[in-house]
Amino acid sequence: MVFAHLAAFFIDKFLGNYIEDFDSHQLKINLWDGNITLENVHLKTNALNDFNVPLEIITGYLEKLKIHIPWKYLYTHPTKIEIDGFFLLVAPKTDVVYDPEKAEQIEYETKMAEVKKVEQFRYEREQKIVRKSHKHLLYFLFLRPVRENM
Repeated sequence: MVFAHLAAFFIDKFLGNYIEDFDSHQLKINLWDGNITLENVHLKTNALNDFNVPLEIITGYLEKLKIHIPWKYLYTHPTKIEIDGFFLLVAPKTDVVYDPEKAEQIEYETKMAEVKKVEQFRYEREQKIVRKSHKHLLYFLFLRPVRENM
């Protein structure tokens, strides 16, 4: 019972922006079998606002969402998500606002992420070369003279 309320809290925390009036009675958990079922959920009308799509939800309803997590075989068997009865009525938004500053910011962040990847690769490659050169330096400074004196 406590686990169900805890799971309901986390579902509400992470999906609260998309699910309307969620409570723990809509959630059925069989932890040992790895089955989680969420039933009779209404979607919020503003659920798509964060995704900046030119659609608005008139009404949305999810009859059943089943998640099966194979705890015993977590690395070898797939986790299954099954959706039954997903109804969504959408309409086009007429007041879509294009924000050029936001688009430019997203483009800048994408480019900076690519630059960071390249710099990280370059740094790792340089570290590998430095480690290799340290091994050769160690050989020439210490091991080679010892080997020649034998």
